[in-house]
Amino acid sequence: MMHQPPRLPLRFFRWYCHPKLRDSIEGDLLEIYEERKVKNGKRRADLLFTLDVILLFRKGIIKPVEGYQKLNTYGMYKSYLKIGWRSMLKQRMYSAIKVGGFALGIAACILIGLFIWDELSYDKHYPEAVRIYRVLGVYNDNGQIQKGVHFHPPMAKALLEDFVDIEKAGRYNNVELFGAANAEIRRADQSENLYEENITYFDQELLDIFKLPFVYGNPAKALAQPNSIVLTKSKAEKYFPKENPLGKLLIINNDQEHPYAVGGVIEDFPSTSHLHFDFLLTLTGKEFWKGEQTDWCCSNYPTYVLVKPGTDIHALEKKMSKGVLEKYIVPLMIKQGRPDAQEMVKKAHLELQPISKIHLYSDGVYDGLKHSDIRFVWLFASIAVFILIIACINFINLSTAKSANRAREVGLRKVVGSLRANLVKQFLAESILYSVLSFVIGLALATLLLPYFNALASKQLVMPWGDWWFVPALLGASFVVGIFAGLYPSFYLSSFKPMQVLKGNLSLGSRSSSLRSGLVVFQFTISIVLIVGTVIIYRQMEFILHKKLGFDKDQVLYLEGTHTLGKEVKTFKEELLKLSAVKSVSIGDFLPVTGTKRNGNQFSIEGKNKIDKPVAGQFWQI
Repeated sequence: MMHQPPRLPLRFFRWYCHPKLRDSIEGDLLEIYEERKVKNGKRRADLLFTLDVILLFRKGIIKPVEGYQKLNTYGMYKSYLKIGWRSMLKQRMYSAIKVGGFALGIAACILIGLFIWDELSYDKHYPEAVRIYRVLGVYNDNGQIQKGVHFHPPMAKALLEDFVDIEKAGRYNNVELFGAANAEIRRADQSENLYEENITYFDQELLDIFKLPFVYGNPAKALAQPNSIVLTKSKAEKYFPKENPLGKLLIINNDQEHPYAVGGVIEDFPSTSHLHFDFLLTLTGKEFWKGEQTDWCCSNYPTYVLVKPGTDIHALEKKMSKGVLEKYIVPLMIKQGRPDAQEMVKKAHLELQPISKIHLYSDGVYDGLKHSDIRFVWLFASIAVFILIIACINFINLSTAKSANRAREVGLRKVVGSLRANLVKQFLAESILYSVLSFVIGLALATLLLPYFNALASKQLVMPWGDWWFVPALLGASFVVGIFAGLYPSFYLSSFKPMQVLKGNLSLGSRSSSLRSGLVVFQFTISIVLIVGTVIIYRQMEFILHKKLGFDKDQVLYLEGTHTLGKEVKTFKEELLKLSAVKSVSIGDFLPVTGTKRNGNQFSIEGKNKIDKPVAGQFWQI
């Protein structure tokens, strides 16, 4: 029974072998293959055949890159590139302007592209990102849509027990009133406190949902015990340098009776995460008041769920809205003396927001987190496209402006037999050469400007050299842009008639002149729009940064963490006033510059009996 050798190695051999040697060498390979198959079996014969094909890939056997015919496509393109390179060197000033303008536009596009890529990559690093959702509460208040993420303490448990489509549910609590957000922290064996931010209470179940990468500890048990804490790697190195911190104790806000034991260390949250915490305090066994964890009265917990594969999200949202509101919320409202509970619940429903949509699609959602907006992404993408169009138009106009200098070359080539298609290919090859060179320079400029762009955009962008797609994407883009920018000049330059050119009767034509004029007008219009927009944004930023606030902000010092002094805060104030550099001191429990401190009181205009709209007011003590 005849067995064929492996098809893939055989096809590879036929592709690289010189046509003049192919038949004889292939015959020898097949003959040896048959002998080995009889002697050693098919599997070993296949392996040795593949090895022979690889070993034959050497000089003298492989066909020349240019082919074995003297005149070929590769040779022609090689000639085109040589001519283009020599032309570039001959007209250095013209080439510098042409390449420089192109490179600046490409550098801007690369930076904007990195920004957009970063914005679109938020929260996609979680292993189960496609199944993780944040629960939203939506309320229609007379046409005004209100969205929130804070739910009652038992919400996560209720979702897990009542809906089979939910695999896991977890929550966190970073409300400053309960000791989260910021605190004074120290090691149990030290006396000096350090002020820290980015502190939150965290469910063990939320660790399971996010599958955060651990450096130390067991991810399944890191927050399972009361008074346990998980640190990020940077904070672990800060408090326990060159140590394994597992089991070590931390004192928070001088509460020595309830120290926290380190249950794990995780990698720092990446910059593309909507959550940025450094200290995760367990919610296991934690109650902020007696019975708090089973109380449906207050909403302080953003809640996340991990749904089972194949879950119909819209159907689950409907079941959740009906089940949770009717089973838990309506009885609570009736118990609180709200006879209109059923009517109010009809205006509310629950939604599931994909975790990858939180950063860009949370406009109008009150969650206290920093967000961007998908509209800004589209805006920056449009700006990048317009910048690239301007660069291409500039390239086209410069190419056609020098058309008279190349007319004689075109005429001579046509006289000696060149077809218009060949001339188009030549000019396109030159355009691609300019484009590739511009991309190289533009990439270098973007790399140099990236630190300044990061400072401007408050980002931590890096060139993705390690990603396999980056260099091929740039090469592909340079070819596409080169072809796009070179199409019109190529067809325009190749359209010259040889007899008119050689007689010196070249007429550029009114149609081409009108097109170039239109491109120039379009180019200047886009440029003016971008410049005006930049000036407006600059003036707005100047206004924000230099607006008079009623006090000299450079002479006002804000001290955080003084709440840990307790009753000694007044003594601290008196000591500060004794300093010669201090003019006055004021104490407050909240600064209305960052964060929030709200109550649930409702207000109405004096003289009205009905509250048209509830208002959550800020309140603080000074």
